[in-house]
Amino acid sequence: MMRTLAILFTSAALYGASLPQSLSSAEFDRVVEILGQGSVSRLMRSAESYPMWPGLRLGIDTSMVPTRDLNGLGDGTGSLPGSLFIPRIHITKGIAEEFEVGLNFFSDSIVKTLSTTGFTGKWTFVTEEDEDYWATAAVFGSYTSVQGLNSLYGGNDFEVGALVSKDFVRMKPYAGAGFLFAHGNISGPQRMEQSGWASTIHLFAGLEIETPLNITAQLDFMNLSPMASLFIGYSF
Repeated sequence: MMRTLAILFTSAALYGASLPQSLSSAEFDRVVEILGQGSVSRLMRSAESYPMWPGLRLGIDTSMVPTRDLNGLGDGTGSLPGSLFIPRIHITKGIAEEFEVGLNFFSDSIVKTLSTTGFTGKWTFVTEEDEDYWATAAVFGSYTSVQGLNSLYGGNDFEVGALVSKDFVRMKPYAGAGFLFAHGNISGPQRMEQSGWASTIHLFAGLEIETPLNITAQLDFMNLSPMASLFIGYSF
């Protein structure tokens, strides 16, 4: 079942995908900017928090990350597809009043794309149940470990931010911003080991829809480049 879901979110072209060689330091920072930042854990949630019991959401999400100009960097021998699809198993759980945590993960042994293991925490400090407020607001933080492209690329993402949302019963639009740091490194046969950093303001907006299925669509902007994500799952 897991393998079947993975096939839906990736391309066979990824099995031979590789970064270009002879990257300068500035060019590798560009790699981190695109691949590292694009792999960050996404909340895929409104600002509301789940209760402690059962307070659980399970599903799968995928992010589409355009590779932009990566193939033309260095010696121009990159073979990445136009977009990378990054699938993840996604779990969110309420653990205290107005506080929830999330876990997302996927293995690059299943698909040769970028794989992540990520953790998120979110605290809702303003709710619409308070008569003084028209929206719900929360702050969040996340950590993501990234690896992929046949174990060629590895890195870590760190983000802190805030978001607001409005509850229209079944539909919950939200928007937010975070400050994102990404670190990446590359190593492999016939390659010089390199590492780099990139930081940006991460803007995002989405719509969470609660039906028998929980469906969330999100649009992200990092360095003014758009990326899209979709979550499908169940909440209990």
